[in-house]
Amino acid sequence: FGLDSFNFFNYVRPLGNNGVFGLSWLRVGVDDIFHTTVKNPAHVSADNRPEIKERFSNVDNAFFLSHGKNLRFDINKRQVELLVGTNLKFIYTSSYKRNALGVGGDCGILWERRFGNQSKGNRFAIGITAQDFFKTKLFWNTPPELPNQPSNADTIMPNIKIGVSYLQNIDALKSRVLLSVDTDSRYSFEMHYGLEYLFLDLLALRIGLQEKKGLETFRDVTAGAGLWLAFAKGAAFAVDYAFV
Repeated sequence: FGLDSFNFFNYVRPLGNNGVFGLSWLRVGVDDIFHTTVKNPAHVSADNRPEIKERFSNVDNAFFLSHGKNLRFDINKRQVELLVGTNLKFIYTSSYKRNALGVGGDCGILWERRFGNQSKGNRFAIGITAQDFFKTKLFWNTPPELPNQPSNADTIMPNIKIGVSYLQNIDALKSRVLLSVDTDSRYSFEMHYGLEYLFLDLLALRIGLQEKKGLETFRDVTAGAGLWLAFAKGAAFAVDYAFV
């Protein structure tokens, strides 16, 4: 509803032949929520108006330790890339006088096949990610409803995400087109379709379709644009806009 804030921090460091190490923090929350009270809860009147007792936040934090490795090998004189990665994540959720802690894990694999020039050739890729693959549990600090029962806990069930993409270069126009399709098991395998056109490695135009399944099927159109400016010595600046 436009009230939530989204914060993300990420640090990545190469480890030579041992792959890449990543450290991330993700925060999604609604801040400055009013906790109100009245002098006489039984009756609200002009002389008994709600008053702000205090303010609080409803926040989800996730901290990730990540490791990834890029495996390259040749099949019939064609180079194939296989990227594998894992996350160990720590979750902390807090609200008004309530909080929860949890530990979970993700793993993923991306298979890539290039055609023609290895650096700028056409490319086909398939990716699979298993999120919360050992059922992430959140343990709350609220007491159990009955004596001799464990504390309240929520379970985040595993989610399988599958995606396919194809990148086609258009040399005559000095541009390329990327097509992608993905789905995941958590939301009844709703489908996402995407198309990106990139001109001169400078300007990107994007359009997508999100298909939500339920009692009825809904389709939402998405769109976007991006601008990439590269400078000397490898520095670059990018700005993107997305519309849903």
